[in-house]
Amino acid sequence: GLVRLEVDDASQGLGEQSGALDDDCFDPVLTAGRYSLDLQRPFCRACLRLLLKKAEVFIGVKNSFSELQYDRGYWAPPKKDETGRWIVPSEGIVTFNYIPAPGPFGPPTEDMGASVWDFESFLEDHMAFLRRPVHDSKVVALLSRIDALRGRQDDQHTHLAALARDFIFKFGELRALARDRELAMMVVNWLLGCVAGGQSQRYLTMLLATSHRSFVRHYDRCKHLLGFNAQCPTGRYRLDLTVAADHAVAEKLFLLDRWEVAIDLFLKRADCSQWGLRTHLRNVRYQHKLVPPQVRLTEWRPAPTDILELDYVTGKRPSNSAVVVDGASALDDETFFSFLEALKSSKVEVSATL
Repeated sequence: GLVRLEVDDASQGLGEQSGALDDDCFDPVLTAGRYSLDLQRPFCRACLRLLLKKAEVFIGVKNSFSELQYDRGYWAPPKKDETGRWIVPSEGIVTFNYIPAPGPFGPPTEDMGASVWDFESFLEDHMAFLRRPVHDSKVVALLSRIDALRGRQDDQHTHLAALARDFIFKFGELRALARDRELAMMVVNWLLGCVAGGQSQRYLTMLLATSHRSFVRHYDRCKHLLGFNAQCPTGRYRLDLTVAADHAVAEKLFLLDRWEVAIDLFLKRADCSQWGLRTHLRNVRYQHKLVPPQVRLTEWRPAPTDILELDYVTGKRPSNSAVVVDGASALDDETFFSFLEALKSSKVEVSATL
C-alpha cells in the first residue's frame, strides 16, 4: 500500500494539464446529490468507494444509489475483495443519485424520544462519523510535515484547507499545530470548524491567537460559526463559502435540514416549506442568484466558492410540559407580548432587531 506521498508545491496545481472536472469539490459531509464520475480518474474511483463505504453502514448500497446509468452497458453491483476494499471499474462514466442516511445512526425512531431534537449532539455525532480523526501514530508525522512548510505560506494554506475538508481534531492537536506564531492564525481560520467538543473547544481554539489584534481578526472571520446556535438555528444567514468557518456553518445547516425533513416525515407533519419540498431552507441565493424551485435543496451541494444566503426555519418547538433542553421554559403570553412591544419601540435598525 501507499507509504509516503510527497505533495511539495501542491498549491501551484497542474493548470490545464490536470484534466480536472468542474465538480471536483467532493464534500465528505454533504454527500447527497447527483454524481457523474469518470472512472478512469483515481479521484473519481476514490469518491465512489467512499460513497459505497458510507452507504454500507446504515441504509445499504441498494437504497443509497438510484437512477444509475453506466455508459459501458451493464453495471455490475460492486463487491469487496479479500481486504475489504470495494472493487470498482477503471473505465467509463457512471452517473447516479446518492441518498445518504439522514442521521449518523439512521433515520429517526420511537426509541430516540426527545433526543431527536438535540441538534447539538446530532451534529457532533454526525461530524465524528463523517470526518476522520488523526490517528495517534500519525500526529507527529503531521506536525513534522506542517513544520517543514515554514515560510511557504501558499503550501501551508493548501495543506490546512485539505485537512479542513476531511478530518476532525482535538484541541490539543490544534494547539500543537499552532505553536508557531506565523501558523497560529491560519490554523484557527482553517480548522476552527473541525475541532471536536462543541463551543467550549472552539472557544479554547480562539485563544490560540497570539495578540489582541490577531484575535479580533480571527473573530471577524469566524463570527458566524462562533455565534451559531445549533439548538435554535432559525435565522438569516449570509455565508462566504471560501471562508472555512462559514463553510462549516453551511454544512451544519444542510445536515440539520436533512435531519428535520426526516423528523417531519416520521411524525407525519404537514409540508410547510416554501416550494413544497419539505426543506426548512427558504429564500436561498447562491452567487447572488435565487436558487430555482426545481432544485432539491436536501440533495444540493454548493461549491465552496462565492456567497450563500438563506433563511432557516426550524420545526423544533417547546415540549408539552413547556420544559426543554437545559431547563429553559417557554415564554408566557404577557412576557412574549412585552418582548414584541420592546422590539417595535426600539430605535435600532430593523436588521439589528432580527
